Amino acid sequence: MLRFQKDSVVAVAFTLFAAAWSQAQERPVVIKGATILTMTHGTIEDGTVVVDKGKIAAVGKDVQAPPGADVIEARGEYVLPGLVDPHSHLGVYSLPELQANADGNEMTGDIEAQVRSEDAINTDDPEIARAASGGVTTVQVLPGSGNNIGGWATIVKLNGGQTLDEIQFRGAPPSMKWAWGENQKRSYGAKSQAPSTLMGEAAVVRQKLYDAQNYTAKWKAWEEGGKKGAPPERDLQLEALAQVLAGKVRLNIHSYQVNHFEALFRIADEFHFQIAALHHALDAYMIAPEIARRHIGVVTFADLWGAKVEMWDAIPQNAYVLWKNGVTVSLHTDNPVIEERNYIEQAAIINHYGMPDEAALETVTINPAKILAIDNRVGSIEAGKDADLTVWTGHPLELGSKADKVFIDGKLVYTLKDGFLPWKNRPATLVP
Repeated sequence: MLRFQKDSVVAVAFTLFAAAWSQAQERPVVIKGATILTMTHGTIEDGTVVVDKGKIAAVGKDVQAPPGADVIEARGEYVLPGLVDPHSHLGVYSLPELQANADGNEMTGDIEAQVRSEDAINTDDPEIARAASGGVTTVQVLPGSGNNIGGWATIVKLNGGQTLDEIQFRGAPPSMKWAWGENQKRSYGAKSQAPSTLMGEAAVVRQKLYDAQNYTAKWKAWEEGGKKGAPPERDLQLEALAQVLAGKVRLNIHSYQVNHFEALFRIADEFHFQIAALHHALDAYMIAPEIARRHIGVVTFADLWGAKVEMWDAIPQNAYVLWKNGVTVSLHTDNPVIEERNYIEQAAIINHYGMPDEAALETVTINPAKILAIDNRVGSIEAGKDADLTVWTGHPLELGSKADKVFIDGKLVYTLKDGFLPWKNRPATLVP
């Protein structure tokens, strides 16, 4: 962790600089002359985006710059919403990849619904600046996939804030990470613990959900009985699962094969909850109509294949087949599997395998925002939404294109020329 040297002259100078920088960001910003890829209202050639007070104030072809605005001439460039990554371990598996930085899996038990990724996120992870350099502005930080129920996720904006409070995406609905398949069998079977089979995974999860039902009933009886006597003993794990059963949690479930999906569907039907998205889901193309019928999103790789047996039947047309069947499909990095700064390349790959340009870009912008239920604020360029924008040197799907400027909540956080501004402008006296 980097810390200021107290009472240093440089730290005072930095405070003054930061205040001036913040005030500068409060002036309206106009991005003018670019091709604007709105993601919801088509493409605007020679368009203008006006940013004011952290929001998109206006977007269109004939938009006037407000008085006193900072005008960015972007002719020949493209403006895309900030990229949204719905599945990352940024901050909980920080760089460098050492055991000391491995905080994504609580491997002391298969069911760990009570743990929260927010309690482990390292806001000084170098991957944050690298992600911003690739146009990524919003990330869902998930626990790892070592447990069938891995715990609570956290959605953050990569604005360079030093504290969780500064980066957390306020108002996002609660979400949780589950996982299914080889990881749990390998992790716990090797310890002669349950689960060691897919049957065991389903049985362990079902039992915990029944326990959560009983836990809820005990609390309800105590409250309806006038709260007489001592209340039932609190159990954070069962409280978390009770929220799942009450439909208050968006479930993101790591899974690969059709038999994984079907087991999860049976459990969801049995306990009457909705799955928000199947993650990785390399075999989802095999049952795309059923996934669409259930209104479940899919978060997948473009062309990752064969790292485990459960990944053996992957095809690079997975996203395309799902899209053609009406599934809301998103890409992801699973960082550190894929670096955040290379996220846009995932969209370029599925574009190569048949996905139309706009549909490919939707898989890294508006679609992940929909899956996370934050599309009312991010994922497209519309008046009233958060001003999370990336100006690209060329069309974003062209591999030679680079993020030239990145804005988060209207503040310029990255430029191709100067790098990641929130960290670049920290004083030189920062010490370990």
